[in-house]
Amino acid sequence: MKWDGIREHCDKWRNITYGALLSELAAKYGSRTAVVCDEMKITYAQLDQMSDSVLAFLLEKGLEKGDIVILQMPNTAELVVTLFALFKGGIIPVMTLPAHGKYELNGICRLAAPKAYICMDTVCHSGCERTAEEVTVENECIKHIFTGAVLRKEMQKGNSPGEYEKPDYKDTAMLLLSGGTTGIPKMIPRTHGDYIYDNTVIGERCRLCTDSVILAVMPASHNFTLGNPGILGTLMYGGKVVLSDSVSPMEIFSLIESEKVTYTAMVPAVLSMCLDYRREDDSDDISSLEFVMVGGAMLPKEVEDCAEEVLGCRLLQIYGTAEGLNTCYSPDHVLSSDSGKQGTPISPYDEILILNEDGSSLPFGCAGEMVTKGPYTIKAYYNNPQANKESFTSDGYYRTGDLAVLNERYELTLLGRVVEQINKGGEKIMPAELENCIRKSEKITDCCVAGIPDKEIGNRIIAFIIPKAVEISVAELNAFLGEHGIARYKYPDQVVNLKSFPLTAVNKVDKKKLVRELCGDDQ
Repeated sequence: MKWDGIREHCDKWRNITYGALLSELAAKYGSRTAVVCDEMKITYAQLDQMSDSVLAFLLEKGLEKGDIVILQMPNTAELVVTLFALFKGGIIPVMTLPAHGKYELNGICRLAAPKAYICMDTVCHSGCERTAEEVTVENECIKHIFTGAVLRKEMQKGNSPGEYEKPDYKDTAMLLLSGGTTGIPKMIPRTHGDYIYDNTVIGERCRLCTDSVILAVMPASHNFTLGNPGILGTLMYGGKVVLSDSVSPMEIFSLIESEKVTYTAMVPAVLSMCLDYRREDDSDDISSLEFVMVGGAMLPKEVEDCAEEVLGCRLLQIYGTAEGLNTCYSPDHVLSSDSGKQGTPISPYDEILILNEDGSSLPFGCAGEMVTKGPYTIKAYYNNPQANKESFTSDGYYRTGDLAVLNERYELTLLGRVVEQINKGGEKIMPAELENCIRKSEKITDCCVAGIPDKEIGNRIIAFIIPKAVEISVAELNAFLGEHGIARYKYPDQVVNLKSFPLTAVNKVDKKKLVRELCGDDQ
């Protein structure tokens, strides 16, 4: 797409910071509820004032514009207030997840040298062996630990930060995280300007308004929940944010009813749980729900086919990267043959190319690696030359690592990860194709497919399945695939029966862990 006129298109939002924006929102929507968490309800005016008070405390403790801090908190009001306090002061949070452990945190400290560690409590009981004290002892750069209990007190004091150096819209607002090949997350610098533009344009695509109510159930520090359009996008349109730290379907549907939620965002694994629960118990009134956004992983076809009927609302597939690009349809988009598509880019200035293995551009309708650039897509990772060399082309495109098809209408169909593509004896197999077929079996609850190295043929295909009753053999599974017309070279070489799948911090199936456990830690 052409970049002519981009300045006129973007300047409305790209020349403001989150701190200045919150002041405008507080003046416009002062008494309206901005954030709900458990019994706490915070208005726009209170959010502005509380974040001022927390900023005053942080400045008093010696933090200043440009300092980096670790922010590791669950979905709480303290997280939202603290985030805006940091935005106002130009203090840069590394948006870590509650499930990140000491290994990842120490790696982040080596790269970013954070000056403070902000967490809900000094001890994490999320299944990871880490404490704030241990990380602090091992990293001399950290001078302060601030807990949720301390910040909660500061929120109520009503203090003012006085005079302080404010950030510019071109300054980094936060460091989002992306997966790294070493296990240490890559840090993604998002400026006030580019992320506000991102939040706003996708909010417009999703038809957000003052009546919009988001239920945030996925980790709020994740890009999907935070700003696509998420928490920040909803606030920009004067809506209400409802925070939940649980992916329990019972809790989700109860909150939809009590808070009149209009939309929520989930990964496929959580959506599947909600659909199963709703089929058994539809007593909660979820008639307020207008749409559910699903992203973060491939959506199984059978889940897509039944979701709207079970939930009584629109299902919107979204493709998004923390590095930038977002695509989706609007809730009022009329579907025809768009099943399985992830929509169109949210900005008229998003550029997408589909590349062949040799790096040449492919025509519409051909599958290849998707690369992109645009007004809100980063040009480099923070302090990571090796990742920058691998992840960006010489002409500035970000390599998404995703295998996709783009048609003449600029509609995106995601096929999976390039790195997940299985090369078996020279034949290329996408796991998603097999997974969609295997899930059709009445004997199987869920499945995932991966390739493992093989000296003879390159990769062997492994099907990890959760059977409904008796275990499924490889012969039985392949006979089923044959009945459904799957080519023989795509048949799994091995079947592993499991009771459940391990999940990542954002509730995606952890294929890497499955492969490691099957092959050993060297994988």
